[in-house]
Amino acid sequence: MAKHRVATSVSHSLGSLPRSSKSTLLTVDQAAERLNVSSAYVRRRLIFEKRIPYVKIGRHVRIESQVVEGLIEAGRIVPEVVEMSSRRPQRTIEEIREEELARWRTSESTR
Repeated sequence: MAKHRVATSVSHSLGSLPRSSKSTLLTVDQAAERLNVSSAYVRRRLIFEKRIPYVKIGRHVRIESQVVEGLIEAGRIVPEVVEMSSRRPQRTIEEIREEELARWRTSESTR
């Protein structure tokens, strides 16, 4: 009888929690595969150090797919756009050789 009461109280408390509609739960191995890291990294660095939120179902750990996607997005580095006109144009090797040859000729002719 006590088990039934505990299960009922747990189910009532779970009903009040917000649910994400489009997120699926991933195993540690699935999350590691999506992040292209080892499952040990996910367990030790992300879960044990509480760097990401996770769900415990009994002894099983699950990670919402939205959390994994958010982790990927948070780590995204976008390069800065540099205006090409503000930079000095680069010389080609041929141009450098021509300039060096011209300098050498002028120094030879002055001798």
